[in-house]
Amino acid sequence: MGFEGIYLERNVNLTEKQARAVETKTQNVLVSAAAGSGKTSVLAKRVARIIENGGDVRSMLVMTFTNAAAAEMRQRIARELREEGTRSGDRRLHDQAEFVAAADISTFHSFCGKVVRKNYALLGLSPGVRIMDEGGMNRMKSAAARELFDDLYEAEDAEFLRLLRRYTRRSDD
Repeated sequence: MGFEGIYLERNVNLTEKQARAVETKTQNVLVSAAAGSGKTSVLAKRVARIIENGGDVRSMLVMTFTNAAAAEMRQRIARELREEGTRSGDRRLHDQAEFVAAADISTFHSFCGKVVRKNYALLGLSPGVRIMDEGGMNRMKSAAARELFDDLYEAEDAEFLRLLRRYTRRSDD
């Protein structure tokens, strides 16, 4: 039986490349594609297949870029496991579907924040360390730019002043 026989029955909505990414077992797979192309679906199905083949979601780290994708991935993995558990009568898959709610499925930022919070002392940080929100980040960037501009104005930096003359309106840096 060729590769087609492996994926056609259970992955009918996937392209051939997506199905190969889901079903490949002997090597790592990098899925890189445009927004809306099915990366979250492919990753969710791949994780479900690994669990179906004996893996444990509690020992996995699954990361993506957005909170929405992480939440959707949780739902899809749990659904896949419940459906396959029901189809096959495998109680372990139903248990794994329940464990998905507490599994390490998050954004890269959330995971890194968790690592930093757990290891703040080793990193020489305050125990109250937190990830800055977008508003705070924008305020900090603006303050840094203002400080830099003030220093360059004070130094009468020729290149900086030439750049301002070229790309800004008078007194609107």
